Amino acid sequence: MKRNMELIRAILLKLEEDQSFPKSVKIEVDGFSGREIQYHLFLLHDAGFIEGHRIDTESPEFCVRAITNAGHDFLAYVKNDTLWNKAKEMAGTVSQTVPLAVISQTLTKLALKAIGVT
Repeated sequence: MKRNMELIRAILLKLEEDQSFPKSVKIEVDGFSGREIQYHLFLLHDAGFIEGHRIDTESPEFCVRAITNAGHDFLAYVKNDTLWNKAKEMAGTVSQTVPLAVISQTLTKLALKAIGVT
């Protein structure tokens, strides 16, 4: 399964909106299967953006305890549509394969530039 940055963004935005932790996550995102969403929750955990653990049931789920400080930092950037779209534009056709750390660094540089820090 391939990583999808738009799905990562959508999941983080939904987690921040809900804010009832800890909980077993049953997020729905139009156009994505439950399996894709669960996989991306594992990726977010692996990247250090959320804390939680896998729940082994008939259909694997992820229990999210919290959005981490790094997750909130990333959210601060991706909530801004201008920064998000500019970062995707800079990454171009490779935006889905660029490491998450590179996207995060790009967003940081764009945010600093936007406030006049170079």
